[in-house]
Amino acid sequence: KRKMNMNKNNTKLSTRALPSFIDYFNWHLWICHWFKDIMNMIFKTDTGGDLTLDEILKNQQLLNDISGKLDGVNGSLNDLIAQGNLNTELSKEILKIANEQNQVLNDVNNKLDAINTMLRVYLPKITSMLSDVMKQNYALSLQIEYLSKQLQEISDKLDIINVNVLINSTLTEITPAYQRIKYVNEKFEELTFATETSSKVKKDGSPADILDELTELTELAKSVTKNDVDGFEFYLNTF
Repeated sequence: KRKMNMNKNNTKLSTRALPSFIDYFNWHLWICHWFKDIMNMIFKTDTGGDLTLDEILKNQQLLNDISGKLDGVNGSLNDLIAQGNLNTELSKEILKIANEQNQVLNDVNNKLDAINTMLRVYLPKITSMLSDVMKQNYALSLQIEYLSKQLQEISDKLDIINVNVLINSTLTEITPAYQRIKYVNEKFEELTFATETSSKVKKDGSPADILDELTELTELAKSVTKNDVDGFEFYLNTF
């Protein structure tokens, strides 16, 4: 009876120990397959079949291959990080430039808005002023045209006045000469009459006496005009 109880106890112990061992074995086997799959996925490395972790660790060539590929991955990661840093700095610079350009564009837009506002306010006023100036210019052109006609009439009248002044001036200059001519003419007529009368009266007189009288009359005629011969000729030519 005691022996049977011991067999039962041993059976219970064996039954309890079996799952623990199987779980440990399965876990170990799963670790090996997982490591193999990871190696194949990351490094595309063939571990040579179903190798245990110990066998993989003892395979120096495989470890060297994995180590090299790890270094390559590390270098690639460093390059990616460096490029990421460069891209970050470049992105910052680009963002800074974009912000500056945006600020410039905002300033330009603000100035354009201000110009548009000024144009909206002052353009109608400027247009109205220009319209008034054009009207004033048209009125001035009419006045200038009227004044031009008046000046032309004045000019024509001045020409007539100038002619009249010239005629009057000429008459004024001619008058003394005319008076002298008239005076001389009268004197010569008197002289002629006196000579004829004297000739009739002294018909019986001597020729010498008649010659003396004619000489005296000639000297009288010269004395009338001798002081104004040049002026007389000038006024005579003018007349």
